[in-house]
Formats: sequence, C-alpha cells, structure tokens
Amino acid sequence: MLTLVTPMVILYVAMDIPRWLRGLYDEGKKEGRWTSVEDWAKEYGFKTATLDRWMTGARNPEPLSCLRLAHAFDAPVNDVLEWAGHGAMSALFNVTVKGKTATGHN
Repeated sequence: MLTLVTPMVILYVAMDIPRWLRGLYDEGKKEGRWTSVEDWAKEYGFKTATLDRWMTGARNPEPLSCLRLAHAFDAPVNDVLEWAGHGAMSALFNVTVKGKTATGHN
C-alpha cells in the first residue's frame, strides 16, 4: 500500500503592537468591558490619542511605555518590547515591575 504524505504548511503570523492591542480591545469590547477606545484608555490610564496611534501603527511605544503596557495587560515585558521593535533592548530591562521581571516571571 502506498501512502502519500503531504507536508503540513504552518502559517506563522508575527505579533506586533497594533495586532496585540487590537485583539485586546476587540476581546474586551465583545465581553462588554468597554464600548470605545476612550473607555478603554481611561480604564488603564493611557491617553486615548496615544493608544489610538499604537493601535493603528502610526507610532510604536517607547521602551518605558512598553513596561506600562506589559503591566497593564499582564503580558511578559520581553514580548511587548519585541513586538514594539525593541527586541535588542530587552536585555537592558532586566528589572522587576510590580513583581514581574523582563522575562515575565514572578
């Protein structure tokens, strides 16, 4: 018996700040936690215009803003820095923010 095996194609979509934030926003809106970007920004202490620029990709957050985002949304600091294009800088942030290290461990 001859069995043909076709190779599996795995599509990898790299995460970035706009995709990540849009996903968080859409999830929260779907769950009824907020109805607008303004509500969302207020809840997490960000300026609406700043979140909007990050979500549209008009700007990437600076490294210190990445630390705030990671804390606000309970994400590993290293990941957020990488998504914002600061991957090489993540080694500089071997710090603890609210009990989390740059690698996201407690």
